[in-house]
Amino acid sequence: MKTKNYKFGHTYLKCHFKTAGLGYEVSVTFAKKTIFVGNFIHKAEATRWWGLMNREIFAFTKTYFLNQKVSKTFYTNFFSNTLYKTYYTFLDKMFVNYNKTYARAVVRDTKKYRSMKKTWNHMTTDRWTLKSA
Repeated sequence: MKTKNYKFGHTYLKCHFKTAGLGYEVSVTFAKKTIFVGNFIHKAEATRWWGLMNREIFAFTKTYFLNQKVSKTFYTNFFSNTLYKTYYTFLDKMFVNYNKTYARAVVRDTKKYRSMKKTWNHMTTDRWTLKSA
């Protein structure tokens, strides 16, 4: 489990990276309230998000600083929405990669199946179809 702590005056921001079941969870707690939770299957993706999220936290807090005149509730929602927007943009990039990879795999496997099918006797009786049990 990795943790990173940040302090804004009297308010703490805590980031967590931990295993959750068979996957990984990255979360952010601001003023004892969980404002972000992201779940991943692969450790490499979770680690990439962990780095990106921490850079996003620094960028956000430099641009939109917290002071006594800003409502903590508003700031928490604003910060949470920004993190989720960045998170879903990150996931979209990952899904595009997966879509390309699996689309190529399906095309490759279809071609292989068709070439194997040409070597079979077309009059074969060894065909199985899916039936409800």
